[in-house]
Amino acid sequence: MAWVEKRRGGFRVRYRLDDGTIFTESGFATQDEAEDRAADVESDQRRRRFTDPRLAQTTIDEWIRAWSDAHHAADVTLATYDSHIRNHILPRWSGTALGDIARIEVKGWVNKKLRPNLADKTVRDILVLFSMILGEAVDEGLIGANPCRKLRISFDERPERPHASSDEVDALAAG
Repeated sequence: MAWVEKRRGGFRVRYRLDDGTIFTESGFATQDEAEDRAADVESDQRRRRFTDPRLAQTTIDEWIRAWSDAHHAADVTLATYDSHIRNHILPRWSGTALGDIARIEVKGWVNKKLRPNLADKTVRDILVLFSMILGEAVDEGLIGANPCRKLRISFDERPERPHASSDEVDALAAG
């Protein structure tokens, strides 16, 4: 059961976690906002879809280490993943808690930092890797949703490869 308490200048939501400890979420400006959150917590707990908010404080660095240790792929693929993680993902997200990674920040990172400096295929590969890493954090119950899921990033279509017309093929064949 979750409940709402009035605190200095705002409201907080408190609820019991599976291990019996009481967790507090502060910073709600109105009682309605706090009551909505309390109702969401109760609903998630009833449906067994509740994510312990303490787990969302796992940093991306810690999660990537655990993910990398458990992940299996070909050596070339692992080397590519390692390069993308070291050169692009960690420089931006290192120290960030998984629960603090916002969709709009990911979109801004892709559009404002990666795209101006990298080929579209590389940017797409980095985003797919980041989404895969965060998707497994969801599967492990660390966060409730993947901030990369259904992220709408439009990449330029590749220009069509040049090809010979039938007259050019005939000219080449005759010559």
